[in-house]
Amino acid sequence: MQQQNVNKTFKILSFFAIYFVVSGHVVHGGVQLAYDWFTLYSFHIPLFLFISGYFYKDSAEEKPLAYIWKKFKRLMIPMYVWNLVYGIFTQILHSGFGFNFLYWQPLSLKSLLILPLNYGHQFALNLATWFVFPLFCVEVFNMLFRKLCGLLKLKNEYVFTVLYLAIGVAGIVLSRGRCAEDTASWWLALTRVMFLLPFYQIGTLYNRKLEKHDHAPNVLYFGIIFILQLAVILYSGTNNSLIYLAVWMTGFNHGLAVPFLSSVLGIAFWLRVSKLLTPGLGDSRTVRYVADNTFSVMTHHLLGFLVLNLILLNV
Repeated sequence: MQQQNVNKTFKILSFFAIYFVVSGHVVHGGVQLAYDWFTLYSFHIPLFLFISGYFYKDSAEEKPLAYIWKKFKRLMIPMYVWNLVYGIFTQILHSGFGFNFLYWQPLSLKSLLILPLNYGHQFALNLATWFVFPLFCVEVFNMLFRKLCGLLKLKNEYVFTVLYLAIGVAGIVLSRGRCAEDTASWWLALTRVMFLLPFYQIGTLYNRKLEKHDHAPNVLYFGIIFILQLAVILYSGTNNSLIYLAVWMTGFNHGLAVPFLSSVLGIAFWLRVSKLLTPGLGDSRTVRYVADNTFSVMTHHLLGFLVLNLILLNV
């Protein structure tokens, strides 16, 4: 699976992850990729955390401040720069050309500096970057927590997983009555991080403990996943009800365990699909390029939709 220090399977998995984001914003675009079984919003945001957690290195704990600064430069600074660009751009479109966006806030210090942290939809076209701040917080919290546990000689991946799952459950509980769609709040910022944290750890756990045992025959592997997913669907009523909006921390209507189980099953399904596709797509330049530019795709794909729509309207 590894060649020249490139994990080809996870490049393919990253390609799928960002494709699911784009697909979700165009109602699948007429393409069904097992969505009848694994609804996008039941797993696709946790998938990003799983991938990030898979690549976590303990060396980050040796220089905590350097790690935090590295992540801030990689995630937060680009997010703020593009937030400024889109703020100016949408202000021009809104005021000068009469564009009316579903989500839009006028330019202000609040929309430039605060809303990217506790809202994310302030300028509409870059709304997918709501995900950046929670990812940054998850990575920083995970490193600092591991650093503390290392000092106390308490490191254990299974214990971390249980603790992080407890935090994730607490995030869902805290979100109830405090978070709502299209509503900015610091409760939203906090509970997003809490809910997504376990999936980052599951990625690390898979890398360090589970991957070496992941050799079950495909028939058995997929059989177990589909049986469990069918049980989740039947329990929830329909697969269309398995929609958990981490962006607003809403939709958790089927108990506290189902969101985590449905996410893990969706991740497990596409992980094995990615493994199966590795011999054929592992060296694909297209897959590699998309996988290496997920931040850019996430930031700019809605602008691409706008440009495409304008072109089609004038054809």
